[in-house]
Amino acid sequence: MIRHQRGVALLLVLWVLALLSLLLGGLAGWVQLETRQAAWHRQHTQAVLAAEAG
Repeated sequence: MIRHQRGVALLLVLWVLALLSLLLGGLAGWVQLETRQAAWHRQHTQAVLAAEAG
């Protein structure tokens, strides 16, 4: 019975690790997207200010 419990515990841990990996992967993608958007906004603002300054 102990062996069976260890097997179930191992599967549970593997599932939790898989879910955490998916969550962290999604978070990393979101952070990358936010970084790109922030860079675009900064460049856009600089271009607008440069155009207005003449």
